[in-house]
Amino acid sequence: LIFSAFNFDWLLRGLEMMKWFAITSLIGRLSVLPLILLLVKSEQDLPLAIGIQSGAAVISGMMGAAVITKLVRVFPVEFRPAEIWLELRGSASLFISTAGISLYTQSSMLVLGMVSTPYEVGLFSGADRIRRGAQGMIGPVSGALFPRINSLASKKSKSLKFIFSAFLLGQGAFGLALTFIMIVFSRELIQFFLGGNFELANQSLLWLSPIPALVSISNVLGTNYMVT
Repeated sequence: LIFSAFNFDWLLRGLEMMKWFAITSLIGRLSVLPLILLLVKSEQDLPLAIGIQSGAAVISGMMGAAVITKLVRVFPVEFRPAEIWLELRGSASLFISTAGISLYTQSSMLVLGMVSTPYEVGLFSGADRIRRGAQGMIGPVSGALFPRINSLASKKSKSLKFIFSAFLLGQGAFGLALTFIMIVFSRELIQFFLGGNFELANQSLLWLSPIPALVSISNVLGTNYMVT
């Protein structure tokens, strides 16, 4: 949580330095799943699992900070309470919607844990990790194009409508393809990533499979269109 607060991904995207944004994000994210699969074997490894996921945020945060401090003057930090309050007040609706999204996406495990057994939570968690992995391929493209679309919108560029339409069709088709793969190959994906003990997670994965298609469209309509 601490290193997520000091993450500079937003600044790298805003400056359209997508090369460094992609490098820092991918290294941090790709370092998590292999380590969990290799090192976490039982309930006793729970602290290790938490540490590995925290380590990813540390790696991304430190790399992003190192890049930014070489490109932009970050220190000394200047605090202007009046300007900060103006930005917070102007962005209140965005903060509320983002908080709402975080609430329903991040609280599933907690709610499920209150009404189900640890085994059932594990089945859902395993299927959800596969879904998150597939959905994660959508985020970088959407994040990379956001600053460019925002810049074109501010200049009232005539090419904005074409770029937006092509982006909506392209990302929507990609999200639909991910959903199709998850539905058709759900058993194979469960077997490959989770093993035979998670065979019952197949039903959870089938129910979760439409999410990448829906998210691919909502990212374009919500973030890249409504926000800009």
